[in-house]
Amino acid sequence: MNNQDKVAELQRIINTAKDDLALLMKKGKRFKPEIGGFYWSVLSDGREERVRHNNKTFDHKCYDNFNCYETKELATKAAVIMRRNNAIIMACLMVDAEFVPDYLSGNQKHYSFCYQAEEMGVRGGWVRVMNYCYIYGPCVSTEAKWEEAAALLKEWGVE
Repeated sequence: MNNQDKVAELQRIINTAKDDLALLMKKGKRFKPEIGGFYWSVLSDGREERVRHNNKTFDHKCYDNFNCYETKELATKAAVIMRRNNAIIMACLMVDAEFVPDYLSGNQKHYSFCYQAEEMGVRGGWVRVMNYCYIYGPCVSTEAKWEEAAALLKEWGVE
């Protein structure tokens, strides 16, 4: 390997190290666009939209509601997850709107949703999770109400 090749290889290693360091520093930090910069948001109809941050109320609401993404790919993934989670929230509220979960006391039984994919011959589907103190997402007060909400999710084709 001649000197020019060695220098090129060292430069490649330095650039890779810089990229790795930048990724490590960014990991765990929430993306917040600069004013005038762009971000992606998921609209209420499930479409992704590229938005210029103009320091307006809309921009702040997107950020405050965790609906501010650096790339279209992340917004697309978020749209799928948001639709599913919104369906679970709606089903829970439709069958048990009066229920107010108390996750912190450890004294209130509640039932939430977990989806089990197919594995080892077990057909996938919604699994009821009963707990007193942990939140697994939107929940209802009784097994019967959980069954009602699960039936709605099945009817809507939400997995």
